[in-house]
Amino acid sequence: MKKWLFYIAILLFTISPVGSKAQDNISRKVEWNGYTQLRFSTNFNDVNTFAMRRMKLWIKSSTSFSSHWGFKVQTTLTSFQNEHFLLQDALAFYRTGNIKIIFGQFIPEYSLQRFQPDYEVPLTERANVINALIPNVTMGVRDIGIETEYTSPNKILKAWFGVFNGNGIKEYHLNNQGIMLTQKTQLTLNHPGLRLGYLLMYRKAD
Repeated sequence: MKKWLFYIAILLFTISPVGSKAQDNISRKVEWNGYTQLRFSTNFNDVNTFAMRRMKLWIKSSTSFSSHWGFKVQTTLTSFQNEHFLLQDALAFYRTGNIKIIFGQFIPEYSLQRFQPDYEVPLTERANVINALIPNVTMGVRDIGIETEYTSPNKILKAWFGVFNGNGIKEYHLNNQGIMLTQKTQLTLNHPGLRLGYLLMYRKAD
């Protein structure tokens, strides 16, 4: 009961208005957000199950935080992991001109569906082929590394190149012997919903 009261308190804190002037200045530079998805399944006979599919909470820098620097920290919990918090994203980035450098623990820029929020995925779960890609869902989806993002002045061309451990986030290897390289290039055509591009990945696992 105490654990659930703690979760509810965190959720209320993320959506409650900030009162004092000092906190209001912080809230303009930092954004809190979160959502949850609940699931009920039954066989209309002897099985009836409620579950928290996922609850995600995150804090990130707003556009007024800094002209160059930013960050994001995100955690999640699910009934499938006994309601234990899992640190998903812990990243910082530096932006200058058309270049953005991201470092920390985050999702490597690979595929389109992986960057579609969970609440927008029509069937609640991602396609099996996406779950099997870099690093696969059993490895925590995220990885630790550094990535460079380039955006052309006209916003039509975007390109990413990343170097990662290649082990995911479920296990950490102090003396890592693997490596994962990712490269993605994308063109946004006249219609905003139409994109043309390619993705490359090389992963050496130890």
